[in-house]
Amino acid sequence: MAPEYLVKGQLTEKADVYAFGVLVLEILSGRKNSIFGQASGSVLQSVWKRYKSNRLAECIDPALKGKFLVSEALNVIRIALLCTQASPDLRPSMSEVVEMLNDRECIVPMPMQPPFLNNNPIPDDSSRSSNTNTGITNQLTNSEISSASTISLQ
Repeated sequence: MAPEYLVKGQLTEKADVYAFGVLVLEILSGRKNSIFGQASGSVLQSVWKRYKSNRLAECIDPALKGKFLVSEALNVIRIALLCTQASPDLRPSMSEVVEMLNDRECIVPMPMQPPFLNNNPIPDDSSRSSNTNTGITNQLTNSEISSASTISLQ
C-alpha cells in the first residue's frame, strides 16, 4: 500500500501508481510482497538493495529466463522503483509510466529511496526534492546507447 494511504488514508491516482510499481516488482522478481514487518523483508526492499549495489539483474526471476532482453527488464524495474517513491509528487503519472514503457529511447529518471526502508514511511518536507517533475527525456548519448547493449538471460 502507498505510504500516504497507510498514514493519512488518502487513496489517489498516485497511490495506484505506487501499487502498480509494487506489482511490477513482484512479477519480474517472482516474489510476493511480504507482509510489513516480516524478517524476509518486502520485494521493494530487496530490489532497492540490489539497485543501490548495482546488482539489479539479480532481481529477475530465473523462471523468466530467455523470455526478454535483460536490458528491457532492468528498465522496467527502474520504472517500477520510480513508481514507488515515498512522496506522491515524485511518482510519475500513469500516462508517463506508459510513455516510459513504450519509448525504448526514454531515459528513466533515477529513483530516490522508497518508503519503509528507513522506518519512516513518508519523508518530511525537508527531504523532498524541490523538483516534482519526473524529467522524462528522449535524448541518448552514444555512450548511453552502447552501454544499453542487449544481454541475454542464459
